[in-house]
Amino acid sequence: MPMRVIACHRIEALAERFGEVIAEVHTDPMAPEVVLVHSRGMGTWLTQQVARTYGVCANVRFAYPKSFIPEIITSCLNVNPEDTVARWRPEALVWRLIDVLPTIAADEASVARYLDDDADGMKTYQLARRVAAIYDRMQSYRHAQVQTWSQGQDDSWLARCWRAIEAEAGSQHLPALAGRLLHRAERGALTLPAGFPSRLTVFGISTMAPLHLDILTALADVIPVTFFLLSPTPHYWADIRSQREQGRRAGSAGEVDLHFDEGHSLLAGLGRVGREFQELLLARTDISLLPVEEQVAGANGMLGELQRQIRELDQPLQAQLVTRDDGISIHACHSPMRQVEALKDQLLSRFSRAPDLAPHDVVVMTPDIETYAPLIDAVFGARGGEGEPIPYRIADRSLRGENPVAHALLALLTSLGSRYPASEMLDLLALPPVAARLALTTEGLERIATWVKESGIRWGLDEAHRLRAGQPAYRANTWAFGLDRLLLGLAMPSEGKRLFGAVLPYDEVEGKEALALGELARFVSELAALEEELAAPREVARWETDLLGVLDRMLATSPADAWQLQQVRDVLGELRAHAVSADARAPISREVMTEVLTRALEDTRSPHGFLSGGVTFCAMLPMRSVPFSLVAMLGMDETRFPRADRELPFDTIAQHPRPGDRSRRSDDRYLFLEALLSARRALMIFYTGFERKECDNIGMCI
Repeated sequence: MPMRVIACHRIEALAERFGEVIAEVHTDPMAPEVVLVHSRGMGTWLTQQVARTYGVCANVRFAYPKSFIPEIITSCLNVNPEDTVARWRPEALVWRLIDVLPTIAADEASVARYLDDDADGMKTYQLARRVAAIYDRMQSYRHAQVQTWSQGQDDSWLARCWRAIEAEAGSQHLPALAGRLLHRAERGALTLPAGFPSRLTVFGISTMAPLHLDILTALADVIPVTFFLLSPTPHYWADIRSQREQGRRAGSAGEVDLHFDEGHSLLAGLGRVGREFQELLLARTDISLLPVEEQVAGANGMLGELQRQIRELDQPLQAQLVTRDDGISIHACHSPMRQVEALKDQLLSRFSRAPDLAPHDVVVMTPDIETYAPLIDAVFGARGGEGEPIPYRIADRSLRGENPVAHALLALLTSLGSRYPASEMLDLLALPPVAARLALTTEGLERIATWVKESGIRWGLDEAHRLRAGQPAYRANTWAFGLDRLLLGLAMPSEGKRLFGAVLPYDEVEGKEALALGELARFVSELAALEEELAAPREVARWETDLLGVLDRMLATSPADAWQLQQVRDVLGELRAHAVSADARAPISREVMTEVLTRALEDTRSPHGFLSGGVTFCAMLPMRSVPFSLVAMLGMDETRFPRADRELPFDTIAQHPRPGDRSRRSDDRYLFLEALLSARRALMIFYTGFERKECDNIGMCI
């Protein structure tokens, strides 16, 4: 039977229908229910919705299409994923490309020019990361073109680089394996292995690669595949185009009337991703509409009217929006901190005016959660200014921002090879894992800061280090100079009157303070030793061993926080596994390894904090489409959202776009449209729009 697609403009109705589907016992009642979603936030919300209706929601496995589609292919073809598609993941491709790109540069002038003067290998790594991302997209969005690369029908340097990798990694990549599976499906010979899910559900996903859709369509001939699609409107809107897009199409076609309609301007301008995705679905199967009672279809007031216009494809009429209310408010603030302060003021005001509005009914999304997270803690935390405290949780933070050990390790690695200025060294000492390793208290850190300032320490380890930095070999004001003064002052006070070996002792260190001074001297000595030990390039496996040693030597946590160390160890283990899978041989410099680790820690997201009580703060993606009474968006500055697409001259997808291709700018615009439609009572938008001297009011309502 064909894949079933159920569409509705209200996600609560889709969740209700989803509950009815999975409540039906199918084949094995003990087998897990597999549901493809776009984020952890959607999976958490869907679990809560089903549990409210049926009292429980258990044995449901939420997965992402990008990871589950290869699982479908490898299990149906009975191949080992670690020997096939795992070798072609971007994490492994980066290491293979680092080995291959220098060889390609010998025959490709553009690559050679870019890689010129690459002493530390950073340019090679950066290019490898970009090319790996292109290859990853090509496998899902241009799988036919990848097959022509494998067959030698393209002589571009991207194709030659692909064939060079294929010669080592084998040709069992995703396009080749998917082609075999689809060929079996066409012949009616597709069989599923034992233990494969008896049915598959896709819920709330706004876009999907064409290859993934082809796999799901083929799978629907064997097991039931149900697609729950959130659509902005129940009406047919494939012909909706903005006036600008109509103008471009008319110019390219040489015609004026292309039978396109604008409908609602917001839907036309922001809805391209959803429109193209529905066109891809319609090319494969029919879409069934789920009816919804109109009295519960949207919000009231101005927000409800705007949602109704989008739903009914009406042109926005200014007369309909004359009556102003606080359903939609836009706040122009003079800084990110002021945005968060204004948000808190608005929430306190709304909670006081609407007793039925609770903190868990509010979601706050931002394009840059790492920038706003410390500001949120400062304003909403226990000591966050005036007003009553509002319970909140920050979700979807990166490991780098959430894990103190990860932050401390990166700070240590970044400091190696620097000038070791006093201010940055004091910041390192104040990091909790570093202070815990040195057993330094708050009072001890304050005392060390005073010693550093008064002993004259400014920068540089010693005179030899200053000479390596291109400066005269002066010992004065270096860390060696200051520590000499401090240690001599502890050993033999001179009251500031007597030199010892041309060193004037610093007399303000005495008694138990010697413990803190000893730890300071040990820390500087360990840091100097690390710079020398980690200076030479080495293979990734060796880097893992050495960085684990850095964790043990330089950082520590309490037993209750031991998970922080384990998370970083796990990331280092994954990096090593990817390199081993790619058979990486090229030695990696310290600078490149620091960048690799930074990327890995930024890409690893915390699974906690979603819908766990209080106001939910998160990035834009995780809670998209999830309905909340109040939706707020922070940091919606013009330069930050929507994000710009940076096209590379060798990116064949960007050079020759097709319907359904991913675009960061188009994705962000559709995400904004989904956020507008998911607000049930109010929508608040905050951005930096004024300088402090120009901003008398924190915001304006429209």
